[in-house]
Amino acid sequence: MLTIIYWIINIYFILSSLFKTYNNDEKVLEYTNKIINILDVDDKNLSLDIYLKDWFELSRNLGFYSSIYKYIESIKKRDISEKDKIYLLLEEGKTYISDNDLDEASHIFNKILEEYEDQMNSQKNYFSQVYFYL
Repeated sequence: MLTIIYWIINIYFILSSLFKTYNNDEKVLEYTNKIINILDVDDKNLSLDIYLKDWFELSRNLGFYSSIYKYIESIKKRDISEKDKIYLLLEEGKTYISDNDLDEASHIFNKILEEYEDQMNSQKNYFSQVYFYL
């Protein structure tokens, strides 16, 4: 069974790469969605999931903001790490910027700074992005 799943994921990855070379973001997003659905994103390491990072970026580029907001809200209800909470808030803030809601983006970034100040040293990469966007 795992071998079949491996091959399916591999085929989707190849198709995604092919469409990426032709700048067809819609198809890349379609196959990225299929990969994420098969892999069932790990709640313990959301920020490490390369497909999820691509999904956020592609969805923003295509203007699928409501899909991102809904996905983030569904993930926030799960038991996730502090690092992943910061990651999701950062992605949410970047989405609000893309959605031209700068006030909400600013609110999200300030929320990260206020609520997760104790994580600043261990999550320097995320906090540097927050300061960049502010």
